[in-house]
Amino acid sequence: ASAFGILLGVASLLMLAAINLLTAGIALAAWLVYVLAYPPMRQHAPISLTVGAFAGAAPPLMGWTAVTGSVGLGGGLLFAILAVWQLPHFLAISLFRHEDYVRAGIKTVPAVRGDRIAKAQAVAWCTALLPLSLALVWQGLAGPLYGIAAAGLGLWYLVYSIIGMSGSAKANWSKRFFFVSIAYLPLLTVALCLDVALL
Repeated sequence: ASAFGILLGVASLLMLAAINLLTAGIALAAWLVYVLAYPPMRQHAPISLTVGAFAGAAPPLMGWTAVTGSVGLGGGLLFAILAVWQLPHFLAISLFRHEDYVRAGIKTVPAVRGDRIAKAQAVAWCTALLPLSLALVWQGLAGPLYGIAAAGLGLWYLVYSIIGMSGSAKANWSKRFFFVSIAYLPLLTVALCLDVALL
């Protein structure tokens, strides 16, 4: 499995280098972080969540740099949106799979700091995601269709995170919150694609 993974990684880097070295460099950084830094960190501290988010957010940035040859504001915003989206998404997973992570020895926010802190962090990240997703419109990189979708989806994600902070939240809230996070990203992406196609 290791040999196969290395082979795929090297082949991918060579193909990306044929496009441009910036895209290949971002891919290499993401690969090294995800393979070398992220796995051992998960056994020691919940900060690994933000480290893993870097690697997870690299693909849209790589797509941008492959086309434009530079990072630019658009690439940076796409990277930031995906990075910030991942944080409440993973917090939701770590809340409803809490015992599994504890048995595996993986240090998640709920396991180390408690469910209430994890839920508060989810609210904070969803709050940050809303204006961040709308920044594409403010910077002229997307139009009103995307803006309406980003506002609606962002409010849905945020409100659902806030519901988890209330004492009346249902026992299966974290699992439902996870499904909201899963729905958010493809819907936002489809809205952006349709918006750009119609511009």
